[in-house]
Amino acid sequence: MKNRLLPLFVVLASYSAYSQVGVGTKTPHSSAQLDVSAQNKGVLIPNVPLTSLTDNVTIKNAKESLLVFNTTNNSLITPGYYYWYDNRWNRIAAAGDGTTGKDGKSAYEVWTEIPGNEGKPVTDFINSLKGDKGDKGEVGIAGMSGT
Repeated sequence: MKNRLLPLFVVLASYSAYSQVGVGTKTPHSSAQLDVSAQNKGVLIPNVPLTSLTDNVTIKNAKESLLVFNTTNNSLITPGYYYWYDNRWNRIAAAGDGTTGKDGKSAYEVWTEIPGNEGKPVTDFINSLKGDKGDKGEVGIAGMSGT
């Protein structure tokens, strides 16, 4: 009986001594619990048909930071990567998510909104861009004379 328990004990002890798991590597990084290495392959995240952002039935007792790829497309939720946080599924933003903001105003449009500038011509705006020393400013320090 002792001969059978010794190999089992050695295997179990080795798991507790080195808890990182490596896939495609014999030396997983010490900061990672799971280290997946590959030259031409990726990690496939589980595909899950969530029903809504608050769906806690499809995956019961979800742990915060759980990551899935939702496959459902309805008025409540669209396909994409989601993580569980704060009792809801939060979408990881993708290109095209979000709305386009309003166009900004030109400097001239902003300038004409300053009280006293309403209705002034563009030439007044251009002249206002000059510094308080005029077009060229003050003369600077002269350089060294050549020999």
